[in-house]
Amino acid sequence: MAKTLDFSKYQGTGNDFVLLDNRSGNAEFLTPQLRALLCHRKFGIGADGLIFLEENDQGLYMRYFNSDGNTGSLCGNGSRCFVRFCMDLGIWREEGFYAYDGHHKARLMSKDRIAIALSNVSLPEEHGRDWFLNTGSPHVVRQVQDLEALNVYAEGTLTRHAGRYQPGGTNVNFIEEKQGRLHIRTFERGVEDETLSCGTGAVASALVWASLKKTAGKHLQLLETRGGRLEVDFTFDGAKFHDVWLIGPVVHVMDGKWMRPE
Repeated sequence: MAKTLDFSKYQGTGNDFVLLDNRSGNAEFLTPQLRALLCHRKFGIGADGLIFLEENDQGLYMRYFNSDGNTGSLCGNGSRCFVRFCMDLGIWREEGFYAYDGHHKARLMSKDRIAIALSNVSLPEEHGRDWFLNTGSPHVVRQVQDLEALNVYAEGTLTRHAGRYQPGGTNVNFIEEKQGRLHIRTFERGVEDETLSCGTGAVASALVWASLKKTAGKHLQLLETRGGRLEVDFTFDGAKFHDVWLIGPVVHVMDGKWMRPE
């Protein structure tokens, strides 16, 4: 007998996610293959990732899966959508939530703008023309010229699979400053393609940019993604990044029922 699941879909600057309330364990039947099918843009609902809302002794917990059906690390835009989902369900708690990398606080900036706090981040490592750091997920950041003409899929695939980042691989961000603004395009592992936006990638890029500029102090970095604008608020003391917040819009796209195929 076919099994149905109630779902909601949200997006943050074009980074879209299917969210399931799994507090009762009703979504545990989803195998990696079914999770990938659910995220498939031709045969399923279509999403960059899948998020389970769960609860444990610590509080609300976000379990994240990449669109390939496998367990993922922290997702920044997904976390912001998760917070909005909890608010819409009326279960949000001011103490925040837990995810792959630990505890996160969150703020409602306005009706459709959510901010989440990330962990402190160490200085990026220089890898030739690239910079590497972990903002809850591993990221390479590369400054380029003519970002619009760049083949993000080809360049991103090469770096994502580079030996030094195995076995897990890395996300890859390409940045360019244009007219005083920082523009970014991202290749995401697990999606294995360019996405319209990446929250932890935006954070990684903002922190790398501050370290390259050697500008310590309080920062509010604006980043233009293909899906819209994100903001990264942080403090840089010259050795580490503190009080890091990712800020941006969240949109509730739809609710529906998904039926498992026979």
